This record gives sequence, C-alpha cells and structure tokens, in this order.
Amino acid sequence: MNLTPDAFPEDNLRNLIVEALARHTKIPKTRIISQPNREKYWNPENPLDATPELDEVFYLMRALNARALRNSSIAADEMGRLNFSVAIARFATDIADAIHDRPFTYVEMGPEPIKTTCLIRCLRAHGVRLTGYIGIDINPASEKPMREALASEIEPSMTHFCFRDFANLASTDVHTEDFPSLITMLGFQDGNEHPYTIARRLKKIVLPGDLVASEMHVGTKSTFDKIQEFYESPEMKRFSRLAFERIIGMLPSEYCIHTLDIDAGFASPVPVCVTSESFEDPDTGTTSLCATNWCLKLSPLQHRYTREAGTNMQIIAERRTGDRTISFQLAEAAAYDRALVRTYEPLATTLPENTNQMEKSQ
Repeated sequence: MNLTPDAFPEDNLRNLIVEALARHTKIPKTRIISQPNREKYWNPENPLDATPELDEVFYLMRALNARALRNSSIAADEMGRLNFSVAIARFATDIADAIHDRPFTYVEMGPEPIKTTCLIRCLRAHGVRLTGYIGIDINPASEKPMREALASEIEPSMTHFCFRDFANLASTDVHTEDFPSLITMLGFQDGNEHPYTIARRLKKIVLPGDLVASEMHVGTKSTFDKIQEFYESPEMKRFSRLAFERIIGMLPSEYCIHTLDIDAGFASPVPVCVTSESFEDPDTGTTSLCATNWCLKLSPLQHRYTREAGTNMQIIAERRTGDRTISFQLAEAAAYDRALVRTYEPLATTLPENTNQMEKSQ
C-alpha cells in the first residue's frame, strides 16, 4: 500500500462501484444509474433550502442513531458487553485524554443530534472546555434540530453552521480564533468516499494540534452478516427508495443489498456494501439498476493506514464495539514530525489480547 491520495480522482469510487455491480449482477454498465454521493443530501437548484425529502433523510439517520444508543444489544458481543452506547462513551474518555485541558472547537462533519449530544455531554463530564460548535453540512435540514439539541449543552451564540460540500472546505471554515478543532465524522463518511478522497479533504482543513474523531463499520469475515443486518433496517430501505425517487421517479422498484469487493488501490480488495433499486425501464422493458448508497467496509488495518497515508496525522486511540463491527478512531495532526506525537494510553489498552489471531482472521 504505497499509493498516495493524489493518485485517485475525486469521483473514482463511484466508477469502481458501477463496474463491480455490473460484474456481480451481469447488468451492463449502461443500465446502472448512479449519482455522486453529495446529490443524496442537497437540493442543487436551491442548496440553502430544505425540501421535505431532505428533512426525511435527516430524520431517518436520526432514528438509526437513536436506536443505536437506546438498544443495549446493538453492537454488543455474545455476552452483551461493549454495546454501541458503552463504546461511544468510552471513546469520549479517549478524546478527553487527548484534549488534556486545552480549549477546543467542536466541528461536526454531517451534523446529527443524537450521537453528538451524547458525546458532548460525556466530554463535558470529563471537564473538556468547548469554545463553540461548527456544523458542516450540505443538507440545510440539519440546522434547526441541531440548534434545539445543542441549546442546553453549548451557548447558542457559540453555535454556527456552514452549508458547503466537504470537498470545498478550507481550514478557515473549521477554526475559530487560535483554538484547535475537534473534527468529528460520525456518519460513516469514511466509507461513503474513497479513502484517499477523505485524506485529501482532511489535509486541506486540518491544522497542527487538531483532532479527528471518526466512526466506521470495519469489515472482517466474521462481521459481515452483522453489518448486512444494518442495511435490512426500515430506515435504510426508505433512504434507498428516497434516493431512487429523486434520481428515477415514482416507478416501482425492488430493494437489494450487494456485498462486493473492489480494487481501491491497496494490497488486498476492499469489501463494500451497496444498496440498489432494480426497476423495469419503461422505454425498453429491460431491467435496470439504480445504485442508491454505498459504504466501504475497510479492515481495521486499512482504516488505520488510510488515516495516516499522505497526511501529518497519527492515530492515538481506537475503540471497537463488542461485536467488532464498528471502530471509533482518534487521530492527531502533528506540528512537524509525526514521531513527536505521543501515543495516548487508550490505544494500548483497547487492543484485544488475541490481536495477532484477530488480524490473521481478516
């Protein structure tokens, strides 16, 4: 894995997905319809106006997160340990340890109120001083519910929003005054774009001393059945149908989940879960496919590599849920030399005792 982020064009992942779908389904690429990921979350005719469809997309994701924190069995191991709620609370201690009494601005890429409120409350309980909140989103439907959710956690005058495509962000969008930023990506952004696209975007906005906290499904042979259950949820099915209606219209369709392997430029293939709607083309009568969502399921090692490749960032803490399907990762931007960034204790204490055996199984 010696490629650099600049080796891949911005929209490369979508092309890889379409090619993999064509091989898997035997449907020609000319009958597979897709759109850039950002198109699912904004109204290109009026980007600052939320439509009913965009409102529904926001609340579908909110419902998924609410269930994850409320249901004690989600992401837990066979003994009921380390469910999603426990894992994110422990991840907050890792962030608090890394912040170490420094004032930080909380920057959220893709605002959502449930996990964010939980994390901010945990950080404040550990004495973290937040100088403000910046929500970065392409979907304007997020502002009102986010302001309501954060009103009791952060002074309203310190809550700000920037409605812009992540690809067009600059460091001035995510920093206030001279404070470092805690940049959070808790909506699987790492999986929705090519890893090197994410690396390029972070490189443009991250300054020395910043922290990047992310959440991602991580794929191993033992976790794929559980990960696929996520895409069987009514929220993901409805999200897929909404995307289909925006692209194709109100034709009848059939929901499907595909687990594929793609060559993303690493030493080994990368699994990806793709949702689609199959439909009959009214003009030709042939079966066509609309790709409505995709998310890479990097291995834990690939996830670590892609965060550090081509950047000045170093992973300093990592948590995984009890069922090993979700990884919470924390990285810090070094001032000059990555070797000078100290590795915080949580990274050492959260690795399983059978690490070698686990990595061999991946």
